[in-house]
Amino acid sequence: MFVPTEPTVRLRWLDGRDPGLPPWFADDEWIPQGRKELYAYGRTGVYAFLENLDLNDGAALVPAYVPESAVWPFRKAGLDIEYYPISESLSYPFDEVSDRIREVRPEVVLFTHYLGFADPNFRRLVDVAREEGATVIEDCSRAAFSRDADGRLLGSTGDAALYSLHKTLPAPNGGLLVTRGTAPVPPVEQVSETSDLLTLAATTLIDSVDARPFVRSLNGNGSYHSFEYHYDRISDPPAGAWPPKLPGWISNVGFSHTSPREVQRTRRDLYERLRTRLESIEELTVLTPEAHEGACPYGVAVRLPGGHKRRETLYQALRKRGLPVTRYIWPLEEGKRVLEAYSATSVLRTSTLVFPVHHQMPDGTVDCLVSAIESELSAVGRSDVGSSAVDYL
Repeated sequence: MFVPTEPTVRLRWLDGRDPGLPPWFADDEWIPQGRKELYAYGRTGVYAFLENLDLNDGAALVPAYVPESAVWPFRKAGLDIEYYPISESLSYPFDEVSDRIREVRPEVVLFTHYLGFADPNFRRLVDVAREEGATVIEDCSRAAFSRDADGRLLGSTGDAALYSLHKTLPAPNGGLLVTRGTAPVPPVEQVSETSDLLTLAATTLIDSVDARPFVRSLNGNGSYHSFEYHYDRISDPPAGAWPPKLPGWISNVGFSHTSPREVQRTRRDLYERLRTRLESIEELTVLTPEAHEGACPYGVAVRLPGGHKRRETLYQALRKRGLPVTRYIWPLEEGKRVLEAYSATSVLRTSTLVFPVHHQMPDGTVDCLVSAIESELSAVGRSDVGSSAVDYL
């Protein structure tokens, strides 16, 4: 069995024609009001927005729990990078974050809607940022089609919002930027997706004969890379990240085969079923909230005690079974400094697992995943709750 962590384009959808963009891109029920620009890469969209802002020499204030790819546009724009804390529960501690905003007085503040949910303190913190004259950007990378508890689309509040559509929809590329006020630098041409077509054809063939484990063993990737391997690796921006480009025709096919209502309904239903089951596993602490009406969750986040090695053992075991699980180590250029200053994010990086849900998951995935988690936890044994989550430092 192999279940991808994200939906993918189906080879049978492709007939060589570019269908263009579907109507939901212009539908305010699914995409917030504002100027909409679609880019091949989300980070390019953020930089395209920053490029046309009248920025002074100053700082960008970003969460201490983000990947370096989210920081790259601010570095490229010439801003200093400052961080604000995220709690062990994957939430914004209001007093600490508001203090950082007032202390730094940043040009730009980035707020991340983790896994498709708005933090309860988000809007109050936006007010604080605006009192300090900051531009507000919403990171909706995994929050397409999702609403907050009051029914507002995520991405409706800030001066700009970014959606990494390739993370939630069946498309190899796609970063949607919604802006209010300042217009971003527009894309100039489509990115080539020839390599994506070849990859799609190869993986379709491999999956048709259930040969993924065999192929991984042939190319030297029979086991998944360790935590230590990822921790010190900083991902470079895509070679074609600038000047900005549009997604290619294969991505447009994937967008055209997307029904926002169906995506939202399926994700929410699967999320609630999985979250309920995971809450019953004593060793796991569920971090993401119940899915309210209108939510379109990316997945369920849980924390496992026992340090990063135990988390890695469970992660590797589930991936080898072909089940959907990921973890966000998210190394940063200033990694050591950030981890020492914001220890809670060390816990998130070393003890958290995310179980994605999406509308292409086969029936029975939730049952199979939960059964595997219970089995693997029994195999590795119970941990000492007091074990350090940062024993690698």
